[in-house]
Order: sequence, then structure tokens, then C-alpha cells
Amino acid sequence: MSAQYDLVKTPTSPIQKESSNVHPRIVSNGTISTATLISEISRACTLTESDLIGALSALSDQISHHVRNGYHVELGDIGYFSAKIKAKKTLHENENVRSNSIIFDNVNFRTSATFRKKLQGDLIRAPYGLKHSTESSKEERKELLISYLNKKPVISRSEYTTLTGLLKKRALCELKQWVSEGFLSTHGCRNQLVFLLAHEHI
Repeated sequence: MSAQYDLVKTPTSPIQKESSNVHPRIVSNGTISTATLISEISRACTLTESDLIGALSALSDQISHHVRNGYHVELGDIGYFSAKIKAKKTLHENENVRSNSIIFDNVNFRTSATFRKKLQGDLIRAPYGLKHSTESSKEERKELLISYLNKKPVISRSEYTTLTGLLKKRALCELKQWVSEGFLSTHGCRNQLVFLLAHEHI
């Protein structure tokens, strides 16, 4: 099986009006879960799934322990982990900085040369390409939203995606923007989060 790619327009810079350049981007075939990996590795060696689950948990604990103590951690032929930190606010060179204003932000990962070589393989152009959000205007989407909420009391992110054709992240971002503008309000949280017309718009 070959990985697939598509060509997408390169974003323009502020001084460019329009760019005709494109760049390749991988088309995801989905996500391989940890459970799938454990099952596959277990079938390929003498370790049981329980052994692998325990080893993975211990590995996660040890890597996080050393990274948060300022070490770079090498993981076999895969790559290296290191800590990424940030300041809670913009800092100036001569400013007295308190330690509690500097926090761990994320983890950097750098692949090893050996692992990069293992990734070498065939690439083919995807027949259907990457999914893109529709190009309808925000006002058109707002009219669709109002029409929907006049028939149903609430709308979820997935329903808004289906209604407007926006991709997941962009749909959620726009719904949250409607909330910040006072047009929508929210109910519930996380996977149960839904959106409804704010009281002044009912």
C-alpha cells in the first residue's frame, strides 16, 4: 500500500495578492490506535498484549519523568523527546521574570535518521484529494444556521458541519465565534456541547 498525497495552494504572504504556487500534503488514511499497534506487535513477537500495555505505560512514565527534569530522551531508532516551554505573557529582555510565569507548553519530537530512512517508499496522487471546507460566505452560513435553529432548538458541531460543509475544526471555530459575538450560547460540555440561539435573538 502506498501513501497518498494531494497538491494544495501555498498560503500567500501579506505582500502577495494571490499565489499560484502549490505544495504537496499527505492525505491521511485514518488513525491507527494504540490497541491496534499492541495487537499487531503481539502477533509479531513473543510478548503478550498485557506485557506490551505494561511496557508502554512504564515507558510513558519514564520519558515524561526525564523530559520534565530537563533531559532529552532517546527512544531507540525512533527519535528524541525534549521539553518545550513558554511564558504566560510577553517578556522583555530586562524584565525580572518569576519562575511561576514560565511553564511547560508541549513536547518537541525529532525523528532519528534511521527512522526517516524507514519512511522511504512510494507516493501516489490521491484520486479524491484532501477534504476542503465549502466556500460559502459567512452570511450564507448564518442564514442556514438561523433557519435550522428555527426548526430545532439546538445544533451540535457535527450537525453544523453537515449543514454548512465546513470541516470539523473550522466549524467549531465559527460556532465559538458566534458565541463570542453574542449570537449563540452553549449548553453542555465536551462531547455533549450544543449551541442555541442567545436569548436576545430568540
